[in-house]
Amino acid sequence: MNTLLTGAFGFLGKQILSGLDLPVQTLGRTEGDIRCDLRTEVPSIDIVPDLVVHAAGKAHSIPRNKEEARDFFAVNLQG
Repeated sequence: MNTLLTGAFGFLGKQILSGLDLPVQTLGRTEGDIRCDLRTEVPSIDIVPDLVVHAAGKAHSIPRNKEEARDFFAVNLQG
């Protein structure tokens, strides 16, 4: 089973990655098999995953203006 884990090196992603007993392709902004900022980019993925675990996200902040709201939803919803 091909698995893709987004946000693999964030707080939640690290916990998920350590608990998965499957081959995992990782996606992160600054490290991982695929490096991509989901706020502004669409990742190029060579292997079609059977399972996607989406743990990338913007957390611990409440958007205070339209730009922050756009970034928040771009990562958390559209990512």
